[in-house]
Amino acid sequence: MIGEWEAVLSANARQWDLPSKGRWTFLVHNNYQPNYSGVNIFWFHNESRDPLVVTKIFPESSLANQEFRNLIDAHSCAPHGVPKPYGLFEHRRLWALWMSGFSGSPLTSELVSDALIDGLCDTLVTIQKGAAARRGATPNRYRESIQAPLEFAFERSNAIAEGCRRTVAAYANGTLDRILTLPQHGDLYRGNLIIDENKKWGIVDWELFGNVDLPFYDVVRFLFSLETTWAPDRWDLAVQRYARRLIARYTDAFRFPRQEFASLLPLLLANWHYRQPLPDGKAFALRALEDYFTRPGEWERTLLA
Repeated sequence: MIGEWEAVLSANARQWDLPSKGRWTFLVHNNYQPNYSGVNIFWFHNESRDPLVVTKIFPESSLANQEFRNLIDAHSCAPHGVPKPYGLFEHRRLWALWMSGFSGSPLTSELVSDALIDGLCDTLVTIQKGAAARRGATPNRYRESIQAPLEFAFERSNAIAEGCRRTVAAYANGTLDRILTLPQHGDLYRGNLIIDENKKWGIVDWELFGNVDLPFYDVVRFLFSLETTWAPDRWDLAVQRYARRLIARYTDAFRFPRQEFASLLPLLLANWHYRQPLPDGKAFALRALEDYFTRPGEWERTLLA
C-alpha cells in the first residue's frame, strides 16, 4: 500500500512543484485518539530532515473532504501559515489527503515571543476575515454555540448552574446575531503550531475549521495551551503579558470594544469544555469555567489589564 501511495507522489510531484527525481522516504504515524484514529505519512526527499509532503489517511470520505475544503479556504487567505493542499484521492476504500509539510516541531512555551504572538494574531485575523467573506454563520448557531455548551456544563457542575442559565438568557433575545461571525480553527493549541529553528511557523490540523465561529475562541484555546493552571491570575507573568497582548491586538484588528471579549468569555469557555474530546481536557476546561463563574471579575482584571 505504501508503495502505491509513493507512486501517487512520484506521478504528481512535478504538478505539485516538488522534486521529480531523487529518493523519497517516509515515516508513518498513527494518530490514535479514543474517539478517532487516523494515519499520517510524512514524506522526506533525499536527505531532508523535515517532511516536504504529508499524507493524511481517512477511512471515509466526509472528514477527508471537509479538511480538504478547509485547507483550500485557509491556505488561500494565508499561504505562509497553512499547509498547501495538493490533492485528495480514493484508493482501496481509503481516502488520502495530500498537503505540504512544515519544517520544525510543535511549539514549546519557551519559543513564544512578542513577534510570534503578533504574527499569529495577524494570520488568524487574515484567515478569519477571508473565510467569513465566503461563509455564512454556522447552522443552528444559537443552539450549537450557546444553548448546548452551557446546558452541558451546568448539568455537570451545580456550582455554575446559575451563571450558565444567566448567560443563556442573556443571548436569548437575538444578541448573538450582533456578534461577528468569524470561522475559527477550532483546535488551536501549541501542539498544532509547528515552528523551526529560524522561527518560521505554520498551523496544522484544519479539519475543525469553521465548526466554531465565535470571535476569540482560537485566542483563548491557544493561551490555555501555554499554561497548566485554569486561572489566568495564577499564570506565569510572561504568559499573562502575552495573553493581554494577543487579546488587545485581536480586539483592535476587528475594532471590537473591550467589553466584547469580557461578555464572550463564558461562551468561549463553555464551548471549549463542550468540544473537548478527552476526559482530562473536559475536566480542565470545566475547572476553568467554574473558576470564571465563582470569582466574578478576576479573569477580566487579569486579561484586560
